[in-house]
Amino acid sequence: KFECTFDVSVSFAMSRIQDNQKGAYMACINGLQQLFHSEVGTLEVIVGSASGLARTDGWFDADPYVVLAVNDGKPVTTKVCRSSQKPIWDERFKLPGTSRSRNVVFTVMDRDTVGQDDIM
Repeated sequence: KFECTFDVSVSFAMSRIQDNQKGAYMACINGLQQLFHSEVGTLEVIVGSASGLARTDGWFDADPYVVLAVNDGKPVTTKVCRSSQKPIWDERFKLPGTSRSRNVVFTVMDRDTVGQDDIM
């Protein structure tokens, strides 16, 4: 919980804010920024399995893995399941959640030995 109080009887639109007002105002803004970017919990995600995945390399089976991320956070990846159109990962991830967390993005990829990995 974050609380902030300051005297708003003086307009902040004025070109010169009194020093004590400015300090209180900046403390409030800094506190709110920390609050909204702070960790508030842990999100546990289980990546189980997939089936019916498309072949991205012609006749060859895919080497699928999953990349997941919360918002624009650091992504995590599952193991690569070699030569499988029905991969079983069965992996758990604990990802930090913040008050701004809104999206969990899952992307299934095909590992390629030559060139870039393909999105499936």
